[in-house]
Amino acid sequence: MKTKLLPCLLAILTLCLFLLPAAQGQRMPQDSWYLKKTTEIGVPVSAIAQDVDGNIYISDPEGGTIKKYTPSYELLETWGGWGSGDGQFGQQSSSASSTLGPQGLCFEAGQNLVVCDPANHRVQVFSRSGEFLLKFGTEGSDNGQFSSPVAAVVSPDN
Repeated sequence: MKTKLLPCLLAILTLCLFLLPAAQGQRMPQDSWYLKKTTEIGVPVSAIAQDVDGNIYISDPEGGTIKKYTPSYELLETWGGWGSGDGQFGQQSSSASSTLGPQGLCFEAGQNLVVCDPANHRVQVFSRSGEFLLKFGTEGSDNGQFSSPVAAVVSPDN
């Protein structure tokens, strides 16, 4: 059970320790891991997840993509793009404040990547290589419906 939860817990810990001060309007220390890695990688980060092989997945809300990196931060793959089709995310806007790309990331027990797509009011599931597998959810408040989901957590018992 611990090994199944480790990637999600690592992502949550990373977000809490490094992203929270920025979200609260505090300045990041110049030597912070988050500042160094986002500068190296060169993308904004809204969510981070790590697979069992140590690869790092980052949701890029401004680019409408998911980026997969090696543990040493070499870019392996990018997938997604703007739209509402399978494997696409959100909506692009001329205003950065209203651009809404992929958000929360988490791995489920089968090691597929679960991604929240708030602008399309759904959740999409991908293989670790970026292959679209399935989607669920529509806009609303009934069972199976969402209102802009931004975070995902998967039970280890699924």
